[in-house]
Amino acid sequence: MSFRPILSFAALALLSACPDSSGTETDAGSSTNGGSTSDAVTTTDEPTTGSTTTDDMTPGSTTGSTTDDTTTGSMPGATRILYAVVAEGTSDVVAVRSVEIVDGVAGAPVTLLEAPEGARFGEYDLPEAGKPHAAVQSYGAGPKRLWLLDAASAHEVSLPGAYDILYVNFSADRKHLIVGGGPQDLQPGDLEFSVCEIGADGACALQVFAPSLAPMTYLSYVFDVSPADGRLLYQTRTLDDSNTEVLLGDLAGIDAALVAASADPALTPTLAPDAKTVYLRDATQQNFAVDVSADVPGPLVPLHAPLADLARPTWDPSMSHLLVWNGAGVYGDLHHVAVDGAMPGPLQTFNAGAPMHVQAKSAKFSPDGARVGYLADHETPDDTQLYVSEIADVAAPPSKINGALAPGGSVTSGFTFLADGQRMLYAARLDQFPDYHVFLARLDQPGTVMPIGPAPEHAILTVQLLPSHDGERFLYLGGLGPAVAELLLVDIAGDQPSAPLSLSSALPVGTLPTLNSAFAADDSAVFFRAAADGAAARLYMIAIAPDVGTPAAISAAGESVQRFVVLP
Repeated sequence: MSFRPILSFAALALLSACPDSSGTETDAGSSTNGGSTSDAVTTTDEPTTGSTTTDDMTPGSTTGSTTDDTTTGSMPGATRILYAVVAEGTSDVVAVRSVEIVDGVAGAPVTLLEAPEGARFGEYDLPEAGKPHAAVQSYGAGPKRLWLLDAASAHEVSLPGAYDILYVNFSADRKHLIVGGGPQDLQPGDLEFSVCEIGADGACALQVFAPSLAPMTYLSYVFDVSPADGRLLYQTRTLDDSNTEVLLGDLAGIDAALVAASADPALTPTLAPDAKTVYLRDATQQNFAVDVSADVPGPLVPLHAPLADLARPTWDPSMSHLLVWNGAGVYGDLHHVAVDGAMPGPLQTFNAGAPMHVQAKSAKFSPDGARVGYLADHETPDDTQLYVSEIADVAAPPSKINGALAPGGSVTSGFTFLADGQRMLYAARLDQFPDYHVFLARLDQPGTVMPIGPAPEHAILTVQLLPSHDGERFLYLGGLGPAVAELLLVDIAGDQPSAPLSLSSALPVGTLPTLNSAFAADDSAVFFRAAADGAAARLYMIAIAPDVGTPAAISAAGESVQRFVVLP
């Protein structure tokens, strides 16, 4: 076996080796997870239950009544909905079903996968845009089993008998499945990883990855599969935890690239989208790069000078722009580094004249990557406001986006850029009272902020801002509290936003929508979950274009829907 030096480091814990799939960083795929919600922006810094408006709010209502039959609104083309069903009285997922909607007509639910007798799907995911396959594991009676799920079918992945699954991951391009495990009650030295390329028909035959290992060393994690040459980005550890190494090697285990020495115990690698660079972050989230495009990899290159306290990195999807927040508490500094492979540009600090005032985890790129939005309290200590800076001019003072706030008022972390990159939605408390108000701001018209609702005093307590794909509408949950929650639709295509229109007012009395909602791929319909107190949550559909229809249940009666996704 030949080795090409890249980097090595000591004592990286086995569990911490998994890539971070929180969504704040670009990672090499994500592990399966149970019951995750949709990707809508949700306010989380002021957690409350229910949603509240004042009594004089009149959000509008749909006409007609809810029906268990399929809707007959105009919804051109085909849409497929996948949803997970939980067993009665539990949170255990026991089935995945599909509903196809053609020209506004929903077909009967079709079962794609059902848990074996006495088992449940303890860890699962669902396919969605950009993720054509998802992994589903069963637990309970009998040995663990694993399936690959696509939009129309499920394919069982063959595992050795009595095999204990510890890790299930996909390569970043979603073309390879990576499984880690071994015999039941396995010890670290028994851990093995297998990889398979997912065929066009969804079939996937796992092949054990068995690289050459030094004595008293085992394979501890496989992070990714290079889209350029098929090499695996993986990690090995000694049994006594005295040394850990990151390598790139082919599936046959004949050729490997070994990384140069480092004493950091928590350095974690990510392969760049073009597979020419390996990016690494250490225990304090400092960031490094190694050029792996040549036969002899380049040196370990810091992407920025060391930063005090904890640093939190956020990459744009292309991994050409890196945001790094650093600080010791809630507030700190936000920096930008332009990155070209393993060649970083200078570290530039946003709003450098007001240090240590940017809220942690608040920074977001605009859709075109030209701007960054973030929350800061440099004008109103401990009360955050919304600012936007241009990537091309980080040194310039930021633009404040939100309107005037009274003492105690603040913008929440649930702000979002719309698809055109020229408008933003945000929610804010106008004063010290815990009532949220929703606003539309125009970046192309500085100072233009429009309240959502008939009057600014119409507030809500908990808000999920979900824009449509074309950015012409958005959804949020409002009402007078959890007992009267409504799913509200706002049209923002014109010069002024429309009054909120209730999509759920025609539901049976006592049946309330939940935070889970989604637009159809062509934005002609909305899907959402709703349930009466203590009853099963059903899945509903309502046409919104060209006319608003009435909500219709499309999941089977009597079974509870935990999560759903909408596919084209």
